[in-house]
Amino acid sequence: MKIKIFILIIFVLFINFLFAEKNTSEVSSSESLLLSFEDKEKIKELFPNWENMSGEEKEKIIENHKKFKNMTKEEKEKLIKAYKEWEKLSPQMRKKIKENYEKWKKLKEEDKKKIKEIHKKYKSSPPEKKLEIRKQIKGKNK
Repeated sequence: MKIKIFILIIFVLFINFLFAEKNTSEVSSSESLLLSFEDKEKIKELFPNWENMSGEEKEKIIENHKKFKNMTKEEKEKLIKAYKEWEKLSPQMRKKIKENYEKWKKLKEEDKKKIKEIHKKYKSSPPEKKLEIRKQIKGKNK
């Protein structure tokens, strides 16, 4: 279970990296001017309450739309697949992941580096070794 949570934390970090939030309060006019008419219509279709959104929300949506549009086909597929997995999670699991992500953000860089190294070793381990590691983690959690 800890490994699943850890993997989900990594996923959330990846998503956050892709869609990092800016601290601005309004959509800059240049941002919206750079969108094509088709893009604007697509966004308004996806977000029916567009007119009632804050400038910060609109800017984030525009940025994410541009990032998604500029991704390779493989990146888009990977992101869509990850999002579908996220949707399948229970609200409690999503909450737990978000809490773990907040803890992750507060960690020192050296601790993050250690965790990433451990995860890299785990991912490259053969299935038998992964099973053994999971059993050890379960034993420690009891």
